[in-house]
Amino acid sequence: MAAIKILNVRALLIVLLLGVVVIIITEATMHSDRWAWMTQETIPGEETEIKPLEQRVYYPGVDQDALKNVIDNSYWVSSDYPSWKNLIEILRDVPQSELNKYSFGHVPFVQLKSTPKTFRGVLINVRGNARQCVPIKQTNKDLGIENIYQIALSPDSSPSEPIIINSISIPPGFPTGEDIEPQRIECTGFFLKRWVYPAQEDVMAAPLILAKGFSWQEPVKAADSENEPSYWLILGVTILGAIVFYILIELRIKASLPPKPRKIPVEDFVFTPPEEDEGSRQ
Repeated sequence: MAAIKILNVRALLIVLLLGVVVIIITEATMHSDRWAWMTQETIPGEETEIKPLEQRVYYPGVDQDALKNVIDNSYWVSSDYPSWKNLIEILRDVPQSELNKYSFGHVPFVQLKSTPKTFRGVLINVRGNARQCVPIKQTNKDLGIENIYQIALSPDSSPSEPIIINSISIPPGFPTGEDIEPQRIECTGFFLKRWVYPAQEDVMAAPLILAKGFSWQEPVKAADSENEPSYWLILGVTILGAIVFYILIELRIKASLPPKPRKIPVEDFVFTPPEEDEGSRQ
């Protein structure tokens, strides 16, 4: 009987495990981007053919002499300012559609970080998940720009390492904060330098891009919540099904067992010797 109960408990655990597996598969299928960090690979369908370096062109008006004074592996230094101001003014005055015509195209993270001089001052394209968007007060009022938004982008080509975007505008409704829900964006802007910023326990270096803005499609949260399954409901139904399954097995086992023998009262086992009658005494 003990062996049968052990089998019942195992069957119950198997049903519960199947329910958990269903939840994990459902989550992984509907939100595959959340699991990309496990492989650290480019998201399928997001790879773009890299153009030959000979096709690099500078947008008319870019001060190439000022670009030579930009210093990598540093925060902001005074020699960065002329080039920064030149590129910001172009972004402020030129329509995005015109800037896009001069874009070199998509450049992987590793190229931006390892060979910054190759793409300095060139319009490039990056895309991925924005995880931070913080407005930075612009003190240089003569540029006519109130805020610059600092965006930390997890690029498709290297999700674990950020690209920093300084954008002079963001789309209406785009969330801001130091830790936002991942937002899918695509950006065409000027690559400037390998910029150093303070991290939790050390300093880190990341490619820095200056941008006019970026494309973003606001997710329809209401539709998503209606289509997504309730994991608590799935888990509850799984547990309820497991309990019902367990009870049915118990009832089936009990019905198949032979009837128990009648329980004899304890007093029936007490031996009472017969009394002698008068005839036996004589």
